[in-house]
Amino acid sequence: MPLRWGRGENPYRENYFGILQVGSHASPLLITSRRRDLQRKIGAGGEHRVAGRTITEAELAEAESRLLDPARRAAEALLVHARPATHTGRLPELCAAVEEAATVEESSRPLQLTNLAALAPLVPPPHPADLPRPSWADLPVPAPDSPEDTRADVLFDL
Repeated sequence: MPLRWGRGENPYRENYFGILQVGSHASPLLITSRRRDLQRKIGAGGEHRVAGRTITEAELAEAESRLLDPARRAAEALLVHARPATHTGRLPELCAAVEEAATVEESSRPLQLTNLAALAPLVPPPHPADLPRPSWADLPVPAPDSPEDTRADVLFDL
């Protein structure tokens, strides 16, 4: 949305996200449904105001088309400034709620996994130096200097 600079006016206050009253992470389905809802409201005789200005159906359609186009949506998202977080005194309460929700309850029975291979991406591979090397006697192949190895060799008569 083109910025309108004026004395005492915030040029970022009125944008396409604000017109449709959706956040910058809104899905295309939400954008379309929000435009339809606001269009029905205006069509039924109501009004939709943003930053003290009445929004028309044409502006709703323009906001939807701009936000559905990925390049224009990215440009519009750069203009949207998130409101700064303010301290409302609820931070300790919210932190306590998060900590309570994040604690794992004690269980009387151990966790039983049916598919241990699912843990493979979570476990780091062992270092090669930690793996023991088997001796030739432990391997099911003949050693290089054994008589069994000479039987497998190809001999040429010259």
